[in-house]
Amino acid sequence: MKKKLLFAAFLVLLIISIVVAVDWYPAALKESWNRRSTGFCSSESQCLVSSAGDRGLNNQPNRFFTDTKPYCVNATQFILDNYCENGGWSSRTKLLALEFLKVANAQSPDDFSLFCSSPEKALNNLEYEVDNVLVSEYFRNCHPFDSTGSYPCINSVCVLKYSDGVAFGTSLNIPVDDENSFLNALDVSKNKCDSVKNDNNRFDFCGDNIWYNHDTESIVVLPESYLGSNLPSANINPESSFIVQPFDVLNSLAESSNLDMFSKTRLFNNIYFAKKGNKKIFSFLEKDQTEFGYDYIGLFMENIEISNFCEDVVYNVDDGVLCSDAGDLLVIAKKTPEIDDSLVNLWADMTAKLRLS
Repeated sequence: MKKKLLFAAFLVLLIISIVVAVDWYPAALKESWNRRSTGFCSSESQCLVSSAGDRGLNNQPNRFFTDTKPYCVNATQFILDNYCENGGWSSRTKLLALEFLKVANAQSPDDFSLFCSSPEKALNNLEYEVDNVLVSEYFRNCHPFDSTGSYPCINSVCVLKYSDGVAFGTSLNIPVDDENSFLNALDVSKNKCDSVKNDNNRFDFCGDNIWYNHDTESIVVLPESYLGSNLPSANINPESSFIVQPFDVLNSLAESSNLDMFSKTRLFNNIYFAKKGNKKIFSFLEKDQTEFGYDYIGLFMENIEISNFCEDVVYNVDDGVLCSDAGDLLVIAKKTPEIDDSLVNLWADMTAKLRLS
């Protein structure tokens, strides 16, 4: 009897779908940015925030900072550093890194380095004052959308070093003209960029070598030697050239060792690039982004010769990593919270010491 009722119900649904010409589309299972939650969004271009969220709050990223969170948000919307990009999570830091790679390619294509990480790791000195306030205070303990919880005021900081000087930037978790604005740390008015608050999805010149993108709420500061009021446009695809190509090589090594989680790397908010002539380095750190709760890194070096690289250099530090020095130099390492001795712990220091000559 029960089977007959189920069959009848299915038949009714099938007839209804034919009569009203319903189109059926397969829905892809989505993951939250920390991969701890899965669910389905109503549009392929949306990103999952939380399977415990309220679908009635969809596309309202500011509601993340309340007790009840949205289920999904739209493409180009963001929550903290996490940026919804064509249905999958990326980061505003990655977008900023791509912008700096355009600058590097235009200004010094064969000699530059780019490092993006936490302000404490990326910046040399946070212990100075602007208007009797420690600069580091402009980076922490902010309350986006009047949240009761405390969050970082900014996300990762990117620092680009090239022949004409040093550039840096970050994305903001509070309005650019907030009382705790990052502009305060630059010793300029918090209203410096008010005139370029628009939706043109590009960096506009605020003055004093500062550019601001209102759509991604990001700031770029270039050296005084940079001339012009516009940031360079790309004559290459920086994501393809500097991220996708080396990552695909690393992913082949990961796949050969059944590290399936590696292919899901998306955020790239701790990242390092360097180029000098035909020598290249690409490296990244993905923090606690798996269901198992471990961090992992990837390191790719091209046209760099280091004899016995894996045996003499890598395995002396961490013998639990994947390493290949047959051709390009490749390293993949992971760590769980209870492990202290790991190459992952040394990522920031390691990339800071990688210099091309």
